[in-house]
Amino acid sequence: MGAARRAYHEALEFIHGLMRFGSQPGLARIEGLLARLGQPHLGLRSVHVGGTNGKGSVVAVLDSVLREQGYSVGRYISPYLEAFPERMCVNGRPITGAEVVELLGRVRPAIEAMVAEGSEHPTEFEVVTALGFLFFRRRCVDLAVVEVGLGGRLDATNVLRPGDVLCSVVTNVGLDHVDRLGHSVEEVAREKAGIIKDGGWVVTAASHPSALGVLEEAARQKGARLVRVGRDVTFRPCGAGGFGARGGAGAGDRCGAAGVICRPRGSRVAPGPVLQRFDYRGLDWRLGGLSLPLLGPHQLFNAATALAALEVLNRQGVPVSEAAVRRGLRRVRWPGRLEVFWGAPLVVLDGAHNAEGARALAAALPGVVGRRPVVLLMGVLADKPYAAMAGALGPLARAAVVARTPTPRALEPEVLGRELRRWVSRVEVEPEPGEALQRALALAGREGAVVATGSLYLVGPVRSLLRRWRSPGGAF
Repeated sequence: MGAARRAYHEALEFIHGLMRFGSQPGLARIEGLLARLGQPHLGLRSVHVGGTNGKGSVVAVLDSVLREQGYSVGRYISPYLEAFPERMCVNGRPITGAEVVELLGRVRPAIEAMVAEGSEHPTEFEVVTALGFLFFRRRCVDLAVVEVGLGGRLDATNVLRPGDVLCSVVTNVGLDHVDRLGHSVEEVAREKAGIIKDGGWVVTAASHPSALGVLEEAARQKGARLVRVGRDVTFRPCGAGGFGARGGAGAGDRCGAAGVICRPRGSRVAPGPVLQRFDYRGLDWRLGGLSLPLLGPHQLFNAATALAALEVLNRQGVPVSEAAVRRGLRRVRWPGRLEVFWGAPLVVLDGAHNAEGARALAAALPGVVGRRPVVLLMGVLADKPYAAMAGALGPLARAAVVARTPTPRALEPEVLGRELRRWVSRVEVEPEPGEALQRALALAGREGAVVATGSLYLVGPVRSLLRRWRSPGGAF
């Protein structure tokens, strides 16, 4: 191992070792750390994206369109899918290992000084967030699109200031992380509403009446203008030849996902993506025949949410053209979200990690796999509603393989296996993700479909294996 690789490896070991400090709500630690680093977040024009599901997809659309417009764009997400540098990108390029080492070299002395003076040690997420702000400041980005890690009000990203945040986004509100955010939709909504800034703009696709009431009241108290998807901006699917146009993709149909794509059997060339097509009617824009390579009806809600935020930017002197919107939508990529690897069998990857996400995946799957028999490959975190997730996805499967997500937060596979047996006649437990994937592929056979889901912590390693294993002809 060379010196540079060793230094990067040691930097990641330090960062991931901070997991021992857990996830602690509060802004004092991150504010203290950023103050010692020269306040790199101040003046960072940004779009701040929170919500229960769909945050990453909205971030991906915003990033893609703004880059097509010619802006230098920073993107901050949580968690990563396959590799740590994905957490922070500028113009689609992840931070380099050398930059991680160099910037952490600035952060660690600041942490040591804080602790020496009696402050609490920053958490892993807080340190990574500080790295992200330093990275964006170094690269002099025009705009940053920042995803909330957990909740909103007390999330480390919520140090972004009014005036710098051009638009806050709350994608939707559902019950997730109830141990930390609250046991009712209203309690969770109050935490999500914490990112709304005084006198700012907020866009939401939330539909639950109680959540909407909380968001509307928060916007009123802060003098913010609220834009609702479904009321103030609307969309509708249109056209043929897009998602589900032939009742589900067949073995030789065009591909239906973004990201890495394997070729169908007998194909000489990798197929282009099937595009969902939709019309959008917004605050100022009337756009017909837009194309989106992200699959599932829920992705149209996410795209419309992103478009509404772009209209807000447009109104605030950040011009976004129709041409950039069309190109950005068509070129957006967001791996691990209803991503299809064409092969024998077909493999679908989706990071659905809560009940709402599992229901969205269940609704979208028939249009992706068609009549192929489904084998679930599933692993979840211990704090997730695994029974509800199993109930949403289990009825669609003829078999299931349960793996352990490679994280200390994993639910024991046997526990999920017992729940899945209520819905699936054949359930096997293979804790190691690689072995679980091999078993799922064998159970599916050439004519079936493997659906890997339950957590991005499982989908990421599975995706890495698939990219290594795929053959030019599409077989595994």
